[in-house]
Amino acid sequence: MYVHRLFPKLLLFVYRKPAWKDGTTALCVLVADNNLYIANLGDSRAIMCRMNEETQKPTVLSLSKEHNPTQYEERMRIQRAGGNVRDGRVLGVLEVSRSLGDGQFKRCGVINTPDVKRCPITNSDRFVLLACDGLFKAFSAEEAVNFILSQVQDESTQAEEGPGDIDMRYESACHRLANEAVRRGAADNVTILIVQIQH
Repeated sequence: MYVHRLFPKLLLFVYRKPAWKDGTTALCVLVADNNLYIANLGDSRAIMCRMNEETQKPTVLSLSKEHNPTQYEERMRIQRAGGNVRDGRVLGVLEVSRSLGDGQFKRCGVINTPDVKRCPITNSDRFVLLACDGLFKAFSAEEAVNFILSQVQDESTQAEEGPGDIDMRYESACHRLANEAVRRGAADNVTILIVQIQH
């Protein structure tokens, strides 16, 4: 970053190297040829709701892998790089073992390489839930999926918003799920995206 100030007859240029102290997780989904491709790093999660056609009960599929420093492979990489895991965190500070940024932890084995998965889309799939760890500190994956389904299938919601407006019901379910996570005491960031799968 260049900063300049003009003083009487003096021009001062200062160069500061970016510190990259902050970091973030990353999660993205690509749909191609009836397949979902999911790339993630960190502790944000992607889960899919797939309905059992016989029982009409949801099955929750995990589409991402959490990168936690307490997992064996992640911990071994951190230790080989000279870092350590204390209280479930890298150097007792960072809660994830992979991230974008967090430059001061890269020398300790924290990497920015995502895991990539492929999942074929079936006629039984209803939606994909993408959310950061704040949601999952208040809800299990199964609870979140059941909460969304209850909101989307709720007859009073359908009466308010109209039976044909499924998009509005999913949007409403997204807001209500985030609000409920905060109400339950999620002190972390709660970011949620629900992607409806239409057939």
